[in-house]
Amino acid sequence: MASTQTTRGTASGWNALADDFRNWLTRHVFAIVVTGVFVLANISRWVWMALHRPDRASSGLSLSFVEALTPHRPGVPGPGNGVRTRGLLQQFEHLVESLFFVKTPFMLIFCALVTLLAVGFAESRTGVVRTAALIAVNAFFGTALGLLVCVAINSQQADWSWLERLNVTLSPLTMAIGIAMACSAYESVMWRRRIILIVYAFTATALLFSGSPGDYCTLAIAIIGHVAGNLMHRHDMRQRDAKASAVMRAAGSMVADDVAAAEALDSAASEDAISDTTAASASDSTTAHTTMVSSPSVDDFSSRGEQPDAMRRETRTHWWPGTDYETRRLFATVQMVFAIGPIISMTSRAHAGLLTGMGLFLSPDINADALLNSCERNHLTTSCLVLAGVHRVAMFGLWTRILLPVVAMLIVAWGLYHGRRLAALVCILFNTLSTLFAIADYLVFPLSMDITPGIEPRHFALTIAFLLTAAPPLILAISLTSSLSHFEVRAPSRPLLRGMAAIVTMSLLTGLTFVVFGMSRAEAFTPRATPGSLLLDFLHRLLPVGFAGRLRGSLHPDTELTSAICWLIITAMWVTVLVVFYFWFRDRLEEGQRGRERADRLVETDGESMSFMTTWEGNRYWFSPSGRCGIAYRVSHGVALTVTGPFGDPEEYDSALPDFMRFCYAHSLSPAFYAVHERTREQLERLGCSSIHVGTEMVVIPKDWQTRGKKWQDIRTAINKAKRVGITDVLTTFDQAGWKVQQQIIDISEQWASLKALPEMKFTLGGLEELRDPRVAVLYAVDEDGLVQGVTSWMPTYRGGRIIGWTLDFMRHRTDSPNGIMEFLIARMAERLHDEGEADPAHAVEFMSLSAAPLAGMGQDAHGTADAEVIEHALQIVADYIEPAYGFKSLYFFKRKFQPQTDPVYMCYLDSAKLAQIGLAVLSSYVPELKASQVVEMIKTIHS
Repeated sequence: MASTQTTRGTASGWNALADDFRNWLTRHVFAIVVTGVFVLANISRWVWMALHRPDRASSGLSLSFVEALTPHRPGVPGPGNGVRTRGLLQQFEHLVESLFFVKTPFMLIFCALVTLLAVGFAESRTGVVRTAALIAVNAFFGTALGLLVCVAINSQQADWSWLERLNVTLSPLTMAIGIAMACSAYESVMWRRRIILIVYAFTATALLFSGSPGDYCTLAIAIIGHVAGNLMHRHDMRQRDAKASAVMRAAGSMVADDVAAAEALDSAASEDAISDTTAASASDSTTAHTTMVSSPSVDDFSSRGEQPDAMRRETRTHWWPGTDYETRRLFATVQMVFAIGPIISMTSRAHAGLLTGMGLFLSPDINADALLNSCERNHLTTSCLVLAGVHRVAMFGLWTRILLPVVAMLIVAWGLYHGRRLAALVCILFNTLSTLFAIADYLVFPLSMDITPGIEPRHFALTIAFLLTAAPPLILAISLTSSLSHFEVRAPSRPLLRGMAAIVTMSLLTGLTFVVFGMSRAEAFTPRATPGSLLLDFLHRLLPVGFAGRLRGSLHPDTELTSAICWLIITAMWVTVLVVFYFWFRDRLEEGQRGRERADRLVETDGESMSFMTTWEGNRYWFSPSGRCGIAYRVSHGVALTVTGPFGDPEEYDSALPDFMRFCYAHSLSPAFYAVHERTREQLERLGCSSIHVGTEMVVIPKDWQTRGKKWQDIRTAINKAKRVGITDVLTTFDQAGWKVQQQIIDISEQWASLKALPEMKFTLGGLEELRDPRVAVLYAVDEDGLVQGVTSWMPTYRGGRIIGWTLDFMRHRTDSPNGIMEFLIARMAERLHDEGEADPAHAVEFMSLSAAPLAGMGQDAHGTADAEVIEHALQIVADYIEPAYGFKSLYFFKRKFQPQTDPVYMCYLDSAKLAQIGLAVLSSYVPELKASQVVEMIKTIHS
């Protein structure tokens, strides 16, 4: 029967998700058509090429830059390039085609998916006609503008012939960027900033550190899309405002007409006393009508659903990510760009970016001056990394030396994003050193060099290259120094000192090891190694090329073993730096015993039915400025996942919610309020949150408890059966139960856990540790022989220091206990509370909660957006699949036997982009110790 119910539940969950998918397809027909045409066109092109086998020049998706921009007649020779066969129009058409065609099946699948999402995104925001216009405008004008700007900038250089030989390659992804930028204007402020920041960071990084013509086209398409989207959005806003004004004018006209009619009736009444009663009646009627028609306003259209979707979203936008959050994100993005810049500069075929010199300056020392000079002077159309491979066979070691420093600086950027003061100081130090070494490399060292006639020095005096290398890190360091107040999260002094000691110790240890090893195998280096040359070579391998300055090392390992040992020593040093950075910048919000003690006191002041869960181990705490209200939460995957809502002084609940949000953003966490009730959900939605129904709490009212009627047959049977076999119930606490009973409760719990291949769930599901709290009531069933057959625990809910309710938590029984033992215990708890209330009405409890089964009873009340409904349906499928393993749905139907009142439980979140992280946070909170072997066992349990 359970298997049948699970199968039906799974089918209904899939049906709901299928309905969501069909609805999405219905609303995005144009996106489906465009994607279908894109796929069919690419497949047709591949078939045609396979049949006709055209030459590469006429069928390729890229062309040289000089072909794209040099007008000529077919068959007319061009300077230095032989005979060109493409006209200018044909060349431009060929370049635009590269926006719609791909080379490999993998790219076809990936680009088709991106196209479907991007065009669907635009279709739902701007409509079919505008979306088609955006695609056309971005394709033609964006490409043309990008190429013209590229020519205008690079033609000012003394030698830009290399650019003429560089192939220009575009991609369908470029079109998606333009569409996304256009639609960003229709999104909320948070999403708009997120899209703009990501797109411009991506395009600017490629342009600054590579500078290929395709990068100019991508940026131009992004800008055109951004401008077009803003223009369309402003036009829509003006139309909407005009419509609202017209409606209000019409309403005002109706009011004026009614007032004029009322005045006319009053005048008639004064002239004819006989019609006084009639006039008064008409006046009253008119007044009522006037009150009714004078109310329409812009807000009324919002409440009736007449306001466009985009406008409704914007009116709900709240600037919770305030100045601190935006500043941190900006600095983190800039540092991330600086971090990955060296990789782009080394791997790009073009070396014309404004910051290419800085990227190469911060890249690993490749021991090739001529190569570095060529890369910086743009004399190559080949990747510097490829040429480095030609000069040095050990490409794996070179890649390691490139990636490890990049990862270190990405961790620093991650620390900046999370508001770490230490990350800001490390970033300031690194960028200041970059500037100082650039000054030394460009200005100081050339003064000490003997310039041989005919030999051009690598750098000399104040040049554009020097300014573009030294200025960006200096500007970042100065800006970050002036904005340190935005980075308030400080690292404890002990981890800071330990990390510094680890880095210094490892530096000395690896340097000494390198020198000792080199001297032991001095003949394995060319030239023969000396202590001084080994130390210089160690610095060259460890530091970026710019930091090594003019003190060039000249040692080259002659054997593979020597190269491997040198690589391992340098890698060990960088790995140490990475580990230290991670521990420095990771989350350090400590839960603290003092915080738990404060929470214990506040819970006894006031709270909801599940507020006692906030006192459990593993929670962290936020307290209001007055200290009279608190919120418990857990941090996982960058999410602050609360344990139900606020507790403490109810008068501070409403202010606690936005204050906690600000606290989360101050620590770069995304707030998610889990297991909150209706009142809290309504308040959070007023603050701009969306909600998902995640469970249903069952509540029994003790004063109304009775077991009469057919619906109560199972409960009466359980009670009568327990009495017949001599089972009684005992209400106590764990400490007062006695050692013998305690051991039996532990045995029952261990027996239950041993029969499951899955870890015991936590978070909102208590275990033995939570049972030990002296405030928690334990109700167990014992037979005539003193054998405990089943046990339940009940958490108190307080108001003003008095217990007003009990919430069910722990439920375990022996595998061979009589059927209905849990029904008996719950029914007896209700009977006890009912009897106590009748005996002492002044101290009667108000409710007995059976708690909520996670992911059970969903879909009854939908308050979220369309996206939230899709997530709800997906969660329903997950719940159906894990039902055989955890039995949440079975528990839900078990609790319904007690005919309880139902109270929906929600998860509220502010940022829908964090839903995946929130899901992972919920999973890791419930099952923090889940192992891969247990996942396999869960899958076996599900399929069995």
